[in-house]
Amino acid sequence: MKKVLLLSGLIFVSCSLLAQRIVVPKPGTTDDRFPKKSGSLRASAFSLPLGKLKKQGAVSDTIFLLNDGHKPIHSTIAGFSKDGMKLPDYLHISMHDSVIAPKAVSYLLVTYDPVKNPDYGFTADRFRLVTDDVDQPIKTFYVTTYLEDYFPAMSAEDSVSVQRARVPVTLFDYGTVKSGKVVARTCVIYNDGKRDLLIRVAKSNGPGVELSFSKMVVPPADSAALQITFNTFGKQPGKNNRNITVFMNDPFLPEVKLELKGVVE
Repeated sequence: MKKVLLLSGLIFVSCSLLAQRIVVPKPGTTDDRFPKKSGSLRASAFSLPLGKLKKQGAVSDTIFLLNDGHKPIHSTIAGFSKDGMKLPDYLHISMHDSVIAPKAVSYLLVTYDPVKNPDYGFTADRFRLVTDDVDQPIKTFYVTTYLEDYFPAMSAEDSVSVQRARVPVTLFDYGTVKSGKVVARTCVIYNDGKRDLLIRVAKSNGPGVELSFSKMVVPPADSAALQITFNTFGKQPGKNNRNITVFMNDPFLPEVKLELKGVVE
């Protein structure tokens, strides 16, 4: 009886160990770990989305690289400015290895400081690796993010004494117009708060739109006018709508969405 129990126990343990071996994930293949390829250089990504970032502090992420060729790859980092080298102040790229040996793995450390970037909303930056790779020596990388204002926690007393934006009308219909006509609408932004309302920036999601403010600093009990101008020249016939986002320093309404809609014939 003891032999049977012992044998059963051994079988159970063996099966358990086998099950454990089966569920252990295998290391990813080269294609899994480095799905992007440019010449002899493979990368975990050529586009690095950092997601939503508040203007509070710098963040870092990593792009892994593999030299899939048979010769060393020498690399330097370059931007896309006029001098061809300078990166924006808020973006820093450091290379772990300036020379990557054949079949060796290295990485780029990407550090982004949203506080230093004056922009808001969706942003995209690019940088290059200038290499001696015979096939495609220039490798282009993209860093994208969505920048938001940062507001520290407030007490109930503080919350009633801040700037407060009010936008009564957010939908602007320009009707049906012939192609080539320039249409204009005005959006009014009021400050119902007790401190200055700062208008950061306004962005449109499509071409043909020009945006201009009567003022960027709105004192309490005052207002600012946003002039929205849409040039329909060259636009496809049919519905031509645009979404506009206005970014402000209101902790309760940091962004307001506007819609410009109409038909071009």
